Amino acid sequence: LATERQAQITVFCQCYGPTPDQDDRPAARRLVHRLAVAGVAATLRDDFTDARQAIDAYAPLALLIATRMHTAIFGFCSAVPVLLIGYQPKAVGVMATLGLQRYCLDIGALQDAEMQQLADELLSEGLALRRQIAARVQPMRREAEAMTGSLRERL
Repeated sequence: LATERQAQITVFCQCYGPTPDQDDRPAARRLVHRLAVAGVAATLRDDFTDARQAIDAYAPLALLIATRMHTAIFGFCSAVPVLLIGYQPKAVGVMATLGLQRYCLDIGALQDAEMQQLADELLSEGLALRRQIAARVQPMRREAEAMTGSLRERL
């Protein structure tokens, strides 16, 4: 993607613990280093303090490749096309809810060629996918906001 499409690569890290095995920063730093060694410039963003910052950072992206389900959800909040590398069954469910299960790959069966093909599809169909995502996410947002309002009234 970086060479064929001149894509700007940003590695986002939004999980910082609370335990060392749940801190994604070391892996993110290794990835940025490996990309640099391969001659691909990449930026690391590991400074999020809340979900809104992540959602806002993902909004301008043409494509989000995610390994965390919540990263995909945050991307969908801004109608960003997502290629989700799932490591738990719930990832497929989230993608299926939006009619995008085709773009969820099992981490144990990843193939470079398939990832490249799907990333190309997502980039080529970007505007149509953004519309589809927004159309499916908006009713969910309204429902979540209504539930939140109901909970506030009860508390």
